[in-house]
Amino acid sequence: MASHLTAVGLVEVLGLPPAVVVADAMVKAAQVRLISLEVNTLGAMMVKVEGETGAVRAAYEAGVAMAESLGAKVGASLVPHYAEGARGIMIDRCPSVSKLLSSRNQLIPAEAAASSDGEALGFVETRGYLGSVVALDAMSKAAEVRLVAKEKIGQTRSAMLIRGDVAAVRAAVDAGRAAAEAVSTVFSAHVIPRPDAVIMALFEPAPASPG
Repeated sequence: MASHLTAVGLVEVLGLPPAVVVADAMVKAAQVRLISLEVNTLGAMMVKVEGETGAVRAAYEAGVAMAESLGAKVGASLVPHYAEGARGIMIDRCPSVSKLLSSRNQLIPAEAAASSDGEALGFVETRGYLGSVVALDAMSKAAEVRLVAKEKIGQTRSAMLIRGDVAAVRAAVDAGRAAAEAVSTVFSAHVIPRPDAVIMALFEPAPASPG
């Protein structure tokens, strides 16, 4: 069976905010291409990167270390040479929307990765939608931040993503977490001070078809 020289690194992480933090660590660790963050509908996401084997290994190791430090690792694998028959799973990306969740099945970077402009990215992920809405209200009142996206990935997980200057995002996330904890369970809350441009591109508007 034919195989490719391209290596693939796979790190599965529980929760959206930890998955984005892991993806950021991976793309900063080595020259790799972020393929996507794929939802498994059980509250976890698969971070997928590809590139030259040495670079993917470095990114993979950074991703695993970050996932473990967050206590969010579900599983991980490094595939040095993926088989042609596995391309549809390993590499190909198909933008679609979950009929169950009314949200994206894969977070795929927009082709033109915009600069983060030195801004931070903040997340609060809660059990149920109510907690995330309350978190967003508190974040918006606490500091000058902008809503980037709202995402649902299954297991009643709902996340709000904001951006702004580092101090504002830190203050907003702290306020959002505290407010959400009063009405719901907070799964995770994170701040990425200066995310890689490709991470910001995950949340650029992208066309999606029902699937």
